[in-house]
Amino acid sequence: MTTTTSTPADELLAAVRASTRRPAVDQAAIDKALDDFAEATDGDISAVRAAAREIVRRHEQGHVYSGNAGGPRMAAQYMWQLALAADQAGQAWERHDELAAAEQELAQREQDHRAALAELEQAVKAGDVDQVMKLRGEVEVKHPTRIAEARTKVLELRIERARTWQAGGAERSARALRLLTEAQERHAQLVAQIEQAAEDINLARLEHAEGIHATAQLTTEANAIQAELSTLKTTHEREMQARLRRIAGLPEPEVEPTPEDRQVLVLGSAVRADAHDFTPSMSGSL
Repeated sequence: MTTTTSTPADELLAAVRASTRRPAVDQAAIDKALDDFAEATDGDISAVRAAAREIVRRHEQGHVYSGNAGGPRMAAQYMWQLALAADQAGQAWERHDELAAAEQELAQREQDHRAALAELEQAVKAGDVDQVMKLRGEVEVKHPTRIAEARTKVLELRIERARTWQAGGAERSARALRLLTEAQERHAQLVAQIEQAAEDINLARLEHAEGIHATAQLTTEANAIQAELSTLKTTHEREMQARLRRIAGLPEPEVEPTPEDRQVLVLGSAVRADAHDFTPSMSGSL
């Protein structure tokens, strides 16, 4: 990015630009920027203040027509007026006094020509042939020549001034182009960041889903291993007890029958708990 020296005009434009690129104009900031510009610039800045007022007016107009976005857009279209006025106010042109004198001389010669023409008309009305012939040469030759000479000088000085302002305008256009280029670059970077962020969301979503699936699988595997370990411990303890009893020569322990192991034998009308229970039932003894 090219770095350029900031001028009072640049600072004024930046302040007005920042103050109008929002739904409501920051008038206090604009007033301060104008005062700072007046302090840094010698000469009349009434045109600069008028251009700033026009920008604010256009901002309000755009806001009325198109809402929040309309104000900044309308104001931006009139920033060139402020840029032109600020550049002209801040540009030193050493021949201002000479131009003013030339313009005054031109006005005087035009006035002399009008006076001579009026005098010629009076001579015609009076029938003064000698005076008519004398004034005719002045009206038709002398005064037009003097006027053409004065106007030529004025135009030459105005061209010189315009060329000076034109050079400043070219630099201003170059700066405006740099602003546009920088804004386009920021936009492209932000678009790329947004696109990357959207893709990051998709990738993170896929990673998260796979992570959940992997965690579920690990949980299932851990539960299965835990169950296998519990079974192993129980079986191992029971088998070890049985081995130790056999080694010690102890009889097998009596195992309390479970409800499933109990058998109910129905012999006639007698109900016995198992095959070794010979206790007669009450119904069988009667």
